[in-house]
Amino acid sequence: MPGADRRAADDGDRRPRGRHLRSVCKAARRAHPCAHPRCTGSGLGHAGRAPVRRDRQDAGSRPHCLRTAGPTRPARTVELAVRFTAVSLRQPRLGADSRDPRELTLNMVEVREIDPPSAKDAVIWRLLTTHSVETLADACRIVDLYRSRWSVEQLFRTVKSQAIDLEESLIADGDALERLAATALVVATKVMQLVHGRGSPGQRFQAAHLFDPTEITVLEVLIAKLEGKTQKQKNPHPTHTLAWAAWCIARLGGWNGYEKERPPGPITFTHGLRRFNAITHGFVLASQK
Repeated sequence: MPGADRRAADDGDRRPRGRHLRSVCKAARRAHPCAHPRCTGSGLGHAGRAPVRRDRQDAGSRPHCLRTAGPTRPARTVELAVRFTAVSLRQPRLGADSRDPRELTLNMVEVREIDPPSAKDAVIWRLLTTHSVETLADACRIVDLYRSRWSVEQLFRTVKSQAIDLEESLIADGDALERLAATALVVATKVMQLVHGRGSPGQRFQAAHLFDPTEITVLEVLIAKLEGKTQKQKNPHPTHTLAWAAWCIARLGGWNGYEKERPPGPITFTHGLRRFNAITHGFVLASQK
């Protein structure tokens, strides 16, 4: 699973339930499919908690590899029971939009770990969606969509505040700000590709997917200069892979290159890309003489 294990939706996503349900209602009005974690205590058309039934034919279990959020909890493979049903949500008493329906029927997918090591560490997700969920394959597709959420959140955090800091822009014109945001999103996407590719094993992800031939040449020269004399100070990744390129960009961003240290994140890669782009521009200008 990419990113961190966001544990149970009931435990790890305590957003204001009114706002949460309003966003679902707006998506339903506009016919935009969406998937949301269920908030604790959301108004349910059925009394008490939402009934989650196991379909006789479609419900079952499916193994997933989960990465835990903290450094003290290593990745582990767990077997998850997947259940799904339709639920009815009542309109919130406060802050509801008058255009919203009094009651909304959605599909809920519950993912629960089978035989967890402890109740505290159990993985439980309860997801509400406007997508059609008729089979186990449909339910697993909703789970896969939600698994991408952490990567999406990291991307927008990189754009807004973590590295590119778009929120600090002083541009007042809406069109100009929109163009700036689009440009920043391209940069943030490249940053996140480096974050995810920093430890990718083997030849699966190639640097050529992110860098042009000129940039590859610059990477080769820089890596030769950035590598130290000891084996621990050398780039451990196969040449021309994305992990090989990410090692160089991270070193330019201030990372010391030791694997035992904390891996480089979006801020380090952003600083490294800025420096790398400046070096590449200088290389191109020098080559034109």
